[in-house]
Amino acid sequence: MACWLVRGTQIGRKRLEATTLVWYLSGCDSIPRWAMNRVVVSIVFVALATLAGCGDATTIASMPIADAGPDKVVAVGTDARLDGSSSSDSGGGTLTFQWTLESKPQGSTAALVAATTAQPVLRPDGPGTFLVSLVVSNGQRKSQPDFVGVRARGSVGNQPPIAAIQCRNQTCTQDECDGLTCWIRHGVTFNQLDGRFSTDPDLDDLTHTWSQVLPAACATECPDLPIADCPTIGDNVALLEESSTDNVWQYTAPATVGKLAFKLTVDDGELSDSACIAIDSVNFAPTATVAIANNRGDENVPLPLDGTGSFDSDPTDTSLSYAWTHDAGAGVTVTYDPSDAEEMWATVTGIGAPTNITFTLTVTDAAGAASTCPASGMPPCGTNCCGLRVSFAPACTDDSACASGNCECTNVDCSSRACSTATDPCICKYGIWGACTNLLPPGAEDIGDCHGGSTCNGSGVCG
Repeated sequence: MACWLVRGTQIGRKRLEATTLVWYLSGCDSIPRWAMNRVVVSIVFVALATLAGCGDATTIASMPIADAGPDKVVAVGTDARLDGSSSSDSGGGTLTFQWTLESKPQGSTAALVAATTAQPVLRPDGPGTFLVSLVVSNGQRKSQPDFVGVRARGSVGNQPPIAAIQCRNQTCTQDECDGLTCWIRHGVTFNQLDGRFSTDPDLDDLTHTWSQVLPAACATECPDLPIADCPTIGDNVALLEESSTDNVWQYTAPATVGKLAFKLTVDDGELSDSACIAIDSVNFAPTATVAIANNRGDENVPLPLDGTGSFDSDPTDTSLSYAWTHDAGAGVTVTYDPSDAEEMWATVTGIGAPTNITFTLTVTDAAGAASTCPASGMPPCGTNCCGLRVSFAPACTDDSACASGNCECTNVDCSSRACSTATDPCICKYGIWGACTNLLPPGAEDIGDCHGGSTCNGSGVCG
């Protein structure tokens, strides 16, 4: 009767995320062994599997596992006792040990003592890192090597680490983020503080602990922080994703405007150091924009003003107020409908002669941030306010006024009438609120007699 056996055991280091197993295939009776009977498979768990098809199958010994113990930090000239006693063999076999000094600092003559025991000794003769490997055997099979590092400090002993904080994804008041004062937009959901530039003279691994400093604790927690930089915001920030022990800290800025302070403590296992940083949570004024739909208007004809493109880059400033102003001279009246809206109509009356009027929009956020716009002229767009200059012509009701060439006239037939010539003074024109479809007087065929991009057709109609 044919039978077969599969056994698998670990050959990878125990600290690896993926564990490597070696599988062996065996045959019995009339089925020969495989010539190539070793298959290596990488999986994410440790297993020892046996599948037997007959009772007399020969079991292959499992591979032992070497454990060289945790890394060591000692002073130069001090013994570092290594410990491989946690090595194991699933078959219960007796283990033998073989330690090897794989690498050491240049110029070192240090050597392992009792390298074939479970607990050898290494005495570093200079600062630096010594790498040691351990292989164990159960008499039938050897383990894969496991490694342990020995870090030797100088004769001065353990030195304290140095904490350092930098702004990350923020704008700093210094040319380089050197841990002084940074500013962020209030309410921004993704901000980072970076502690990765903290150092340890002995190259020890560091633990980073972050905390927010509240106003009452500033003098105690951050004695080196200037009083002017102590926090004014007592709201707790919201931590994002990463834990407070990571070297990069992510947080959400509060909606409040003012000062924040944070503290970083780094620890090498024996000694620690702390640093503080001040953050200005600031409010930026919104940006007002005016869509230029038309820069020519008529008296008594509503003019559309559109500020819907205005915005505020601060995420919490969702409520904005709008104020329209103008620089019309004395005697001129401007009526806004509705008043103080982002999109509205302005009607101008009281114009005695052609004139220019600048409309200015100022946008203010809930915190009161707004900018002063020029009282007259055309403010620059894209800053905190923007203006629109409109040329207005006065209304008239008879041809005699139009004949003087200084006004436009209106009647019931057209949206407005335009001056043409002294002999034919008033003609229908294309109005800014819609096309004029009335027939023009004879001879009114010049493109100047029609406005808004329309032309006179053969029938004398603006279209």
